[in-house]
Amino acid sequence: MMTQRMLRQLTALLLSVCLVAGSWPADAYASQTESVHEEQESDTEQEEAPASLPLSEETSLKRENTETSTTFLVGEEEKKTVFYQEPVRYEDETTGELIDYDPSLVSLTEEDMESLEESGLADTSKDIPNDEFGETEDDDPDTGESFDKRTIAGQRRELAQTKAPEVMLTLIDTALKAGLSASYVLFDCWFANPAQIQSIKEKDLDVIAMIKKSSRIKYEYAGEKLSIKEIYTRNKKRRGRSKYLLSVDVMLGKESPIPAKIVCVRNKANRKDWLAFVCTDMSLSEEEIIRIYGKRWQIEVFFKTCKSMLNLIGECHSLSYDALTAHTAIVFTRYMLLALEQRQNSD
Repeated sequence: MMTQRMLRQLTALLLSVCLVAGSWPADAYASQTESVHEEQESDTEQEEAPASLPLSEETSLKRENTETSTTFLVGEEEKKTVFYQEPVRYEDETTGELIDYDPSLVSLTEEDMESLEESGLADTSKDIPNDEFGETEDDDPDTGESFDKRTIAGQRRELAQTKAPEVMLTLIDTALKAGLSASYVLFDCWFANPAQIQSIKEKDLDVIAMIKKSSRIKYEYAGEKLSIKEIYTRNKKRRGRSKYLLSVDVMLGKESPIPAKIVCVRNKANRKDWLAFVCTDMSLSEEEIIRIYGKRWQIEVFFKTCKSMLNLIGECHSLSYDALTAHTAIVFTRYMLLALEQRQNSD
């Protein structure tokens, strides 16, 4: 009996010791775990705190800007975005940040734009700055090889980097030197500015062209400088089945203006709209001006045929400037041979 009783007491003592020894580390571990969790939560709050705070006005607006737009803060929570036709900032290749262009560059005034448009210098869509490629004006865009301006290759490259209105005058001079003759020069509103028309008239050639409905280009009419829209509004239109709506005589150009006739017709594609043509040959009737200008559509048929049927676009895959020029000449030659064959068979 004594032995069993002593064994029970010894077992109870051992169990109590084990319980006491086991309970202390558990409490310490629990407290340590709680402190670690509290530290992690505090660190997380510190990291998330800046993200939850509202961004400064300057930073938030700068992040919303793009290359062609600027966002301004006009109220406490109201913003205004202004869009531009041309990029006002560029992306830094190293950092990827948007950097504003030189703030000293200012936009042209309406008077400057009017002067450029009338002189034919407002068309910059086809200009390629030489310094963009790090080349001289006579370098080949592909190889960087320099060409003498006296060679055909050099002249071709120089002409390709010339403004489109100047190229047109150069091509007219080339045609006249080759012995080609013409009574009229026809073109659409792309080149129809007073300076261009005067330059062609100086070559003893008359012009028949569609003119722009621009408020910047003025014509001298009834002693006033008026735009084509103002001239059209002030005059009474012809009714019935007349081929034209209005015909007026004007003076064209700023320096040494020349006489011209403006004929307005109804737009067949939109009966509520109207088109205007200018002619420097005052002896032509309105019907004859409309008929002759209609012949200009043949050049559109020529381009469409070369692109769709004579493989102007899909046949040559070269990146060489000379190869592309040669390919274009070959395609145009194909068209001329086919046109000559058709004319001989038809006649």
